[in-house]
Amino acid sequence: MLRSHVSCHVCGITDHLSQCENCKLVYYCGSYHRMQDEVDGGHVRLCFRIKNAQYLIDLASGKKRLTIGRLKLVVPALVEIGSFAAVEIAVDLSLDFLRSHSSVNEFTRALLPFQFLRSGRDQECYDFITWTLDRDPDVRLDYSRAVEHKGSNVFESIDIFDWTPDESYQHIRPPRISELICVILIKIKVLLDLEALQNSQIIAAKVPQELLDCIRGYLVNSNLVAKNKAVMDKTDLAGLMEDTRSQIIHLHDLIREENWYFWPAFFHPDTALAAKLDQNKLFVWGSPNNMQWVLQRCYKLWKATPGAITLMHDIIIGHIDFLASAFAFEEGVEEGVM
Repeated sequence: MLRSHVSCHVCGITDHLSQCENCKLVYYCGSYHRMQDEVDGGHVRLCFRIKNAQYLIDLASGKKRLTIGRLKLVVPALVEIGSFAAVEIAVDLSLDFLRSHSSVNEFTRALLPFQFLRSGRDQECYDFITWTLDRDPDVRLDYSRAVEHKGSNVFESIDIFDWTPDESYQHIRPPRISELICVILIKIKVLLDLEALQNSQIIAAKVPQELLDCIRGYLVNSNLVAKNKAVMDKTDLAGLMEDTRSQIIHLHDLIREENWYFWPAFFHPDTALAAKLDQNKLFVWGSPNNMQWVLQRCYKLWKATPGAITLMHDIIIGHIDFLASAFAFEEGVEEGVM
């Protein structure tokens, strides 16, 4: 279960918590849930990995340099624990690695977007992805220049995610499905909020404006929408909703082109989520192993957003029906029926 705050790792209660004395990353409301997580949740194994690695302690005291090898040992264990504190530390360690090494590597580039989303930092996730896809290789290979993408507008064009190699852009790096699926989830969250705001207009003429503003603020879950005054003040969001849907469809198509295994597994995930991964083939693009690795890291994020998977399904089905109708129309024209 994903937590965006300090709470019991089993039930989510936020009062009268006690901390795991060993890893100090997980909280419980009492001894019963502590024992339950140790027995059924596998916390003992994860806690043992964190405690005995000693990397966190050594890194905090400056005794050891943060290497990619140590990062690959500690970060997956932290992410697997899944508590708010553990994920925050995983993000901070990954960012510290980027700051000290300047350039981005495949491991941190692929994993950090998921970590950002798990800790509720959607804007930072979007900023990070747009930085790693910058058209200028001097920018995207230097983390000190990531600040140039701070506050990227999630409502703007998604041209940066298109990859068409030519003479002008021979150094463009194609987006990975790990990045695209995170961007789609962000767009889905935005679209859910836009739909809620649009529906609130039904009562606009019946309540005072001040009360309507309070209602609209309550309906919005994403800071990307809540902090955008231009969007919050709009009375008709139909055009923006249609643009967002079109972007989601286009991003969906980009994932399908890169890894055609992904979407069938996304809507029927049990086998992929339980698959044992070949660690040597995690980043073999277009492979079933890469699809499984991405799905195992993103699916809980989608499940934690109410309505996200259903909305994605409806958008894709609507897109397929449209394409089928267009194809049937073209067939009819060619045969002289239409």
